[in-house]
Amino acid sequence: MKRCVIYGRVSTGDQEVENQVAQLRDYAHRQDWEVAAEIVDVCSGGKSAREREGLDKVFHLAHRRAFD
Repeated sequence: MKRCVIYGRVSTGDQEVENQVAQLRDYAHRQDWEVAAEIVDVCSGGKSAREREGLDKVFHLAHRRAFD
């Protein structure tokens, strides 16, 4: 079974990320993938990956091959 990471992002704390994450969970389930982690960022899309704590974590997990 393949492992994946779910990553969601919204620009402000007033926005909800749950709809994004729910759709990604459903997609992973349909593909028969195991969700290794769910990571969410609340930050502007104009920020670099290093400024996005969650995205930086995704890159670290990829480097460690924590998901396929």
